[in-house]
Amino acid sequence: MTTTPIILENGQEWKILESATAFSTDKYKDLIEDSHARIDQRRRRWLALRLSDRDGKALAHRTVRLRQLRSDFLWGFCGAGVMDACHEPQRLENDVVRRNLLHLGRLFNAVNLLNYWQEWSWKETQKGEEFMGYQNYDTLDRAVQWACGHGLVAKCHPLWWGVPKAIPAWMDRFDAKKRSMFREVRLRQIVNRFKGRVSVYDAVNEAIWEPTLAKTATRHWPHNTPIPELAQDLAEVMAIVRDEDPNATMVINDYGQWVGDTTKIPVACSDGTFISNQDQAQRYRDLMMALKDLGAAPDAMGFQGFSAIGKLEQHVATYDFLAKTGLPIHVTEFHAGGAHAANLVKAGVPRPEIIDRIAEYADASMVLAFAHPALEAFFFWYDQDYLFDGRGLPSAWYNRIYQRIHKDWTTDVVMTTDADGLLRTRAFTGSYRLSFEEPGVSPTGINLSIPAASRGEIAMQVII
Repeated sequence: MTTTPIILENGQEWKILESATAFSTDKYKDLIEDSHARIDQRRRRWLALRLSDRDGKALAHRTVRLRQLRSDFLWGFCGAGVMDACHEPQRLENDVVRRNLLHLGRLFNAVNLLNYWQEWSWKETQKGEEFMGYQNYDTLDRAVQWACGHGLVAKCHPLWWGVPKAIPAWMDRFDAKKRSMFREVRLRQIVNRFKGRVSVYDAVNEAIWEPTLAKTATRHWPHNTPIPELAQDLAEVMAIVRDEDPNATMVINDYGQWVGDTTKIPVACSDGTFISNQDQAQRYRDLMMALKDLGAAPDAMGFQGFSAIGKLEQHVATYDFLAKTGLPIHVTEFHAGGAHAANLVKAGVPRPEIIDRIAEYADASMVLAFAHPALEAFFFWYDQDYLFDGRGLPSAWYNRIYQRIHKDWTTDVVMTTDADGLLRTRAFTGSYRLSFEEPGVSPTGINLSIPAASRGEIAMQVII
């Protein structure tokens, strides 16, 4: 172990946590089968409908279609490619880029759009305020428009990230009080500007490893900030963003909280101690409870997932541990390949086999996440090139994800009402279109929803 500060290129210190691990679903057969069973229990509801006309007459023996329009579980992707295309529209002249974006818009129901106050490692994506007083949200504006045009939930990442590479250099000449004032301006401007269009934010990013705003000049990764001090700093952020948009989902996002991993990270913290991922899971949970005590808890805990192919039982244990906060969980930056895929490439493994291995692990991870009652979102981050074949057309992995989201976990049924106009079915939570299906007649109907917060059977009278 070392007490020497570790600084990786572009501030990507998290990469030392990556590992390559052999994986096979054979070992987890029982866990995966049990998760499939729990999906039906936790993601579907009994729905009983009585159909009548406006005079109250039962619509008996009528054929109707109940088609799900959107799941209320967010399946999303990192929108770096979207941001790049919106920043440099000439990229869309490339057939591969255009096809990639089209298929991503069809596969997922949410996109995480990047807007950093300042982020040096993302060379091509527009920075929010590289120069003092020159805020620029043009690229994000276009990306949000793209998301809305494709029917996707727009998420923005991140509002506040306390690492030097994500804080404009011009902030360095101000004291802590003025820096806090500039941060407030940044937070209020972006949330107010996109109110009603962006509905989810990573309000805070990776704070558990970092100093507070007042102490960024003394950053030493991992920075072991005392939880009460960190909670006070983040409570200030949460109060500001909620004041600007109380209806948006505000997430606090972090990484490296892996329950069961007790190996100490081989770099000393700012206070000279050594920590493990298990320690960070406890600190993250403690932070959420401290924010609850301050009345500043987020709407969801963001967990970036596992940085390489790993142990599925660790997924469940981590979800269970974090869920004890009583907060929903979003998997925010899942990537299925990591060091494992890179090593397979170096070993000369054919690309189709690499895709199959990534797909196997990613599919199992999706099943476990969708089965867990605390999970509300699952965003893919890296490895998007493996979703396509090099020509912008879907790969086997893309098709496997599509099958899960749009076939296995989507309700689309045709039914016939009984003599009293009643019908009953089991359906996934989300938004729906209920329409009459009669030969030679354009379908008519109404929209309805099955909320995830509901329990038991949902009964309603539908007037058409």
